[in-house]
Amino acid sequence: MPDPVTEPPTVDPVYEALLYCNIPSVAEHSMEGHAPHHYKLVSVHVFIRHGDRYPLYAIPKTKRPEIDCTLVASRKPYHPKLEAFISHMLKGSGASFESPLNSLPLYPNHPLCETGELTQTGVVQHLLNGQLLRDIYLRKHKLLPNNWSSDQLYLESTGKSRTLQSGLALLYGFLPEFDWKKVYFKHQPS
Repeated sequence: MPDPVTEPPTVDPVYEALLYCNIPSVAEHSMEGHAPHHYKLVSVHVFIRHGDRYPLYAIPKTKRPEIDCTLVASRKPYHPKLEAFISHMLKGSGASFESPLNSLPLYPNHPLCETGELTQTGVVQHLLNGQLLRDIYLRKHKLLPNNWSSDQLYLESTGKSRTLQSGLALLYGFLPEFDWKKVYFKHQPS
């Protein structure tokens, strides 16, 4: 927090916090994929944190917020591929997930959020992030060929539903309608 005795900061800290938190309604552009012209891009490693989630702890003497964790395409925040994402997640039961990932739900679907559960905002955040990465690494750099194989793309996640669901939303934004059988879903304990 700025010291009130000194001058206010040149950039509004609340504005910076909102950009850091990746609010879906704010169009954020990054420097992804930019490098000197003589460099050749050969690989990309993306590390993400889960998207927006329900609180982990209750604030003493306050009522916990009632947040609906069911994904509803007509509710804000909206993404044009949200319905298609849900439909694609329903096809994922035959995918090869390492344990304990194989026991986790592939997308949030509860009328009342559970502690730490990914919200619709979190899903939309990662659909947008995946779309940004798609525009840069697939369309611009053509890093992943159309006939890609499972050794060229995989997903690692901790055993928390919010991290797996965030990864799946990012993957779907990056590669809509991906082939479940070609992606390896690896458990990462930490």
